[in-house]
Amino acid sequence: MMIAIPFIYFLLANASMVIITKKPFGKVLPLTFILNILILLISGLVFSTFNIGFIINILFALYSFYYLVKNKDKRDEFKKNYLSNGFYAFIVLFIIAFLFDFNRVFSHWDEYSHWGEMVKEMFRLDKLYSVEDSVLQAHKDYPPGISIFELFWCKLMGGYRESTLITSLHIFEFSLFIPAISEKIKFKNVKSLVINSIIGIVLIFVSISFFDLHGVINSIYTDYIMAIILAYAIFTIIFEKKLLSNYFIFSLSLVSILMMLTKQMGLPFYMMIMYVYIIKIIYNKEFNKENKKQFIKVLLYTIILPLLVWKGWDLYVSSMYTLQQFKLSDIKLSKLYGIIKGTQGEVYQITAANNYLKALKEVNISSSVVSLTYIKSIFLALILMYITYRYGRKYIDKKDFLNLESIIIFGSIGYAFIMLTLYVFNFGEIEGPNIASYDRYMDTYLIFCVSLIIMIFIRIFSIEYKKRKFNLLLLITLIIFIFIDGVHADKYKPVLKHDSINIYERCANVINKYTKDKNVYIIAQDSVGDFQYIVKYYANPINVNLKYFNLKKENVSDEYRNKIKNKILKYDYLFLARSDDKFKENYGSLFENEDDIKNECMYEIKDNKIILKGC
Repeated sequence: MMIAIPFIYFLLANASMVIITKKPFGKVLPLTFILNILILLISGLVFSTFNIGFIINILFALYSFYYLVKNKDKRDEFKKNYLSNGFYAFIVLFIIAFLFDFNRVFSHWDEYSHWGEMVKEMFRLDKLYSVEDSVLQAHKDYPPGISIFELFWCKLMGGYRESTLITSLHIFEFSLFIPAISEKIKFKNVKSLVINSIIGIVLIFVSISFFDLHGVINSIYTDYIMAIILAYAIFTIIFEKKLLSNYFIFSLSLVSILMMLTKQMGLPFYMMIMYVYIIKIIYNKEFNKENKKQFIKVLLYTIILPLLVWKGWDLYVSSMYTLQQFKLSDIKLSKLYGIIKGTQGEVYQITAANNYLKALKEVNISSSVVSLTYIKSIFLALILMYITYRYGRKYIDKKDFLNLESIIIFGSIGYAFIMLTLYVFNFGEIEGPNIASYDRYMDTYLIFCVSLIIMIFIRIFSIEYKKRKFNLLLLITLIIFIFIDGVHADKYKPVLKHDSINIYERCANVINKYTKDKNVYIIAQDSVGDFQYIVKYYANPINVNLKYFNLKKENVSDEYRNKIKNKILKYDYLFLARSDDKFKENYGSLFENEDDIKNECMYEIKDNKIILKGC
């Protein structure tokens, strides 16, 4: 099966990383993923093709073969690091992810509108989705880090599949937990390690689901992996003894760069990482003359380089004349207080601010049977962190605990403030007042808190293997699952593809039958825009209209009718997805022959005429 190719590849690639760093398999696995992403990104930016980066990644994986053949005396040392607990945990994770996501398909609108389309376009063009040739019509400015990782899997497997993207993201997300659930922990045998890994993965999934109202964890949205990357970074800082070692500076640099390349919110999350790192360096009293050279490396690799990457991507998309949704220049902090008070700003901004602040106190953001608002959830996170500390105070320093509690408190306040400014200044007149995707965005911060607590808890919990401990771990998992509302729990089962195709695929098949790589005007009466994006996704590569897809039914004037006709005539084809008798009455005159008006049919636009092409 083709899934064996990425499995074998990452076993080889991580072997090379183990050789270079001389660290255990599970500890360096996330770094291997990130390095592969950066190599492909540099290849795409410098050479306008991913193929060179793909070849470099393959050569990197094959380096492990070359090294072991040339250095027979180093094989024992390599074997000790390679066949660490993380090696077996990765195999368990890969098998679980493969079985759980087998034939899984997309289930969220944004997967069709841009997240999936991004990977499709990069796979088709062998270029970044922000280039002019790309037919991506939404969020060309989004950072490409995670999408490039999904693209790499598609290249390894020789084709694009939705299940490939979801599986790759699950493996990336849960691999970030491997250092916590396996490495540095003494197990009696491989069996106990496997049991610990399975229980840990299930606990992680159930706990994340507790703050996942819409089953986003089973999608390719990047919100939650961004939160897990943040938790992973802070976890590694807390448990790292050599904060100024070359290895740790290198690893923290890679993680920080990936954070910048995951989503625009990566910048404030990166600042949280730096806060925890600098605080720990200060209380560890590592400021001294002997470490001067290492501090220069910290400044260069963990501060300057990630910020250059963040600014570099901004300059890149600006050079492409790409429309940017989140522009810092749109945020006017001097007006924010007046907007909250209702004395300044536009009406929609005042409404957005009021609705958001009210939601923080009143809107449930959990899938729990007990309502949990953002504010209540933060208090719950602080309590759980304290319980974790009290349980494992033998293994975690009090200063580290205070650092963790402070980052949850200050981070939650800062995150809430940032989201307030985005809703007021960047989300616009519709999404702002409606606080669009509020629960998903606020859940992201709670996923960070939950992930961090789980990492620390399992690390402390599993230091000494005892069977009764694992029984307790299972009990905790069961209790959390019981508190998840049954309606929401149903969203976490596999979404398998059926033999029958959906209406969007059916429409896309008609479009593909008559055209490729053209501009298609889609009319779908009584729709909210989902037709445009989902049909476009399946009919890739085409450009479609994102407005005037649901036409007026009443009081249709000649002026409005001519306006629609002028818009349609700018396209190569028209696809009539859905209409009714009223449509024929109002817009029949636009077509060459009114009798040709039929649903799910393709029309060619030629010589200012709309002519039936076929159905």
